[in-house]
Amino acid sequence: MAPSFLFSLGFALAAAVPLAMSQGAVAAFTLPKLVLLGFAVLTAASGALLSLRSGAVVPKRTALDLPLLAVALALAVSTFYSKDRLLSLLGMYNYYAYGLWVMGLCAGLYYLAAWTDEHSHRTILRFCLAVSSLVGFYGMLQVLRLDPFLGEGVLLGGRASSTLGSPISLGAYLALALPLGLHWSLDGRERTFGRLCAAALAAGLLASVARGAWLGAAAGVLAYAVWTRRLDAIWEDRKKRNAVLAAALLLAALAAGAIYNRFNYRNKAAESTRVEIWKAAWAVFQENPIVGTGPDTFELEFRRRKSEAHVRKARSSMEYQAHAHNDVLEVLATTGLLGGAAYLALLLCLLKAAAGALADPERRPWAAALCGGLLALFLNMKFNPVPLETLALASLFAGLLCRPPAPQGPAGWPGKAAAALLAAAALVSAGGAARLLAADRHVKAAQVLVAKGLPQPALRRFQDGLRLNRCEMSYHIAFVNYLSVQAAASRDLGVQRHLLALAAGSGAQAVACHPQMSLSHYSLGVAALMQARSGLSERLAVAEQELDAAIAMDPRMDSLLRTRLDTALLRGEPAQIQGFQRRLDELKVLPPR
Repeated sequence: MAPSFLFSLGFALAAAVPLAMSQGAVAAFTLPKLVLLGFAVLTAASGALLSLRSGAVVPKRTALDLPLLAVALALAVSTFYSKDRLLSLLGMYNYYAYGLWVMGLCAGLYYLAAWTDEHSHRTILRFCLAVSSLVGFYGMLQVLRLDPFLGEGVLLGGRASSTLGSPISLGAYLALALPLGLHWSLDGRERTFGRLCAAALAAGLLASVARGAWLGAAAGVLAYAVWTRRLDAIWEDRKKRNAVLAAALLLAALAAGAIYNRFNYRNKAAESTRVEIWKAAWAVFQENPIVGTGPDTFELEFRRRKSEAHVRKARSSMEYQAHAHNDVLEVLATTGLLGGAAYLALLLCLLKAAAGALADPERRPWAAALCGGLLALFLNMKFNPVPLETLALASLFAGLLCRPPAPQGPAGWPGKAAAALLAAAALVSAGGAARLLAADRHVKAAQVLVAKGLPQPALRRFQDGLRLNRCEMSYHIAFVNYLSVQAAASRDLGVQRHLLALAAGSGAQAVACHPQMSLSHYSLGVAALMQARSGLSERLAVAEQELDAAIAMDPRMDSLLRTRLDTALLRGEPAQIQGFQRRLDELKVLPPR
């Protein structure tokens, strides 16, 4: 395909997705990226459509067509039977990585990359490498306390998060890009650029202290060296061998120091909880073996099944677990055997395409870099979830890797229709993401106004945010909490009841949107309890009903049990009081460190 300006611009925007962030939004590191990814796919798809209409030559098929179709069907069926269809469509808030929507965007990016010609590969990969090195360099600045934009607020126990907002996300993204940086550093044409990028990638990866990503990156780099036969050349040259060994020892020493610092981090129990998370994921799969519980619904089912051992190790019964911390268990739990079979087919076909690219002497150098990055991602996903920007970059890598080496003729009407459909879907995606971002900015502004002691403007901004995104659970929780505080601070009974009525309405809307989510019932139960305390005694029964529903969905959440204990105290029933107090004592949640 002859690269049009729009086509090239789309890939530049896709490469720049990791840089998008906005402190004016609650989901500062996620929603801006989702918006930019939508516009990137829209721009590239529009450029592809124009090129196809002018007679551009593109492949009529790629190596992943059938497995991607199988994945799409599995996701669609699982979404239809999902415990929360809205969640399965849109994905989990503040993550947006595993819902049907984002998976469709990544598939679109894959096909757009597969439609590029051989001459465009290097330009696209240069964009990706430049952006990833900036992300890594920024992470290194954070650890050095030289962050010019965000200060030290995003440092977690000395771990960098760069523009991704999470050390785990940063590690996953940089591990995927590191073999490409190594390849560029050995490229005679742009060796200096490549070495600078590789150094920035390695520094940022080290600063993330993401050990799963380290393991994946080490395997990816080693695989690249083996596939390109550079390892043999290094080992035969004594000076090169000694230099590599010295560099490896230095990195090992730095990694050991970073790990030691990691053990002082307040969430160091996270590793010990993974086994409990995996057990819960397997239990979810056993109860829903065919189609799972629905894409990106792991958080809902995990709350039902989290063990007392997990609560004690995590030192919090409120711990947020949106992912099973293992891609296979996540797929099985949320999409069942149907999704597992499709995922296996996708991996096998990708492996076959990678083997074909590595067997071609002309394609082997850059194909080895892409395969090394994808191997790093594959290993990392056995321990950690990966964010939106990493999935997008992996889709782009897979598209470049799976494109047939020779064009297959001018595109007919099916290709043009596919490009038009992709552009239309991307337009809807970009517009929808922009709406979500606007809602997020309203809620962030409301939170700022609350902190400044301006309750009335804050109320309006909360309501504006909920009008744009009426089913976001985190907004309802924040709104109910805000109204509850304002009602408790008011001495006017009429004002109290008006505010609590708004809180109850918000909780009821949350339940209507997410009937299988414990937090929705919890928010309505809290609002109803406060209404009962204000003199509306008939609301106590509603509070008990909603809180009992929430407890059935999250039986080991201490704050939820304490709220239910409050309703028992208000009701004055000794048996209930003793029962809930006993459950709290048995839970024995340790105080946060």
